[in-house]
Amino acid sequence: MTYTTSYRIVEGGTALLQAIAPLWRKLTRHHAGISVYFGDEFLAMRWPDRRADLLRKARAGSLHIALAQDLSKGECVGYCVAVIDRRGHGEIESLYVDGPCRRGGTGTALVERILAWFRAKKVKSSSVNVAVGNETAFKFYGQWGFYPRVTALVRKKSI
Repeated sequence: MTYTTSYRIVEGGTALLQAIAPLWRKLTRHHAGISVYFGDEFLAMRWPDRRADLLRKARAGSLHIALAQDLSKGECVGYCVAVIDRRGHGEIESLYVDGPCRRGGTGTALVERILAWFRAKKVKSSSVNVAVGNETAFKFYGQWGFYPRVTALVRKKSI
């Protein structure tokens, strides 16, 4: 079944953080389900901690949110959060599109808004981190020139 929706993109800064909280929680559950080694850590993540981290990054540079809102239901169906640090490096911090809305161009529209913001701010470099288990995202991000560069090995906390 193909799901199509009419949506609008709303853009802004930290004032939009609370609007993304329910979708961010879905993202952590998604990552927990596909993570080979760190599912328990994704499930342990809490919104207040992530919000505080994003606010800290916003104070140290600049933060931008693109939010997709379903016009018929009035609810958020996707978001993209990005930051630019003081050195001019832009990073896509988080992207999520609700399951029924995937493959309909919503994620593409969100990333393109963020990349337009990067261009307007004249970022010197940009990156996005992809969790292990979510390698299907490589092709998605590759359309904008993002490619795997390094693999970081992280020691599990429980060991």
